[in-house]
Amino acid sequence: MENNKEKFLSFVAKETSKDILEDAKYYVENSDFIRFSNNIALLILDRLDQLKWTRKQLAEAIGVSPQQVSKWVKGGENLTISTIINISNALGFNLLRLNMC
Repeated sequence: MENNKEKFLSFVAKETSKDILEDAKYYVENSDFIRFSNNIALLILDRLDQLKWTRKQLAEAIGVSPQQVSKWVKGGENLTISTIINISNALGFNLLRLNMC
């Protein structure tokens, strides 16, 4: 039976320096997108807490699957303006008030 350290080392060993370099390059090239997407995710989560809603309730209010809402709140999703408006309307909260600077 592998212990946690062995599992970790086996996982890390699968990644090559090329993979790590490509990941780093992606994050550098997309840092604005990632920051903006993560900010939206945090705003959604904060608003759900304020309303005492679950992700499932938000999904039902918008007409999407709970899995889709989970993707949104993990960050990294490229949301359409229409989706942002639908989320904003369901939550009664303007997600587009983010500061990009």
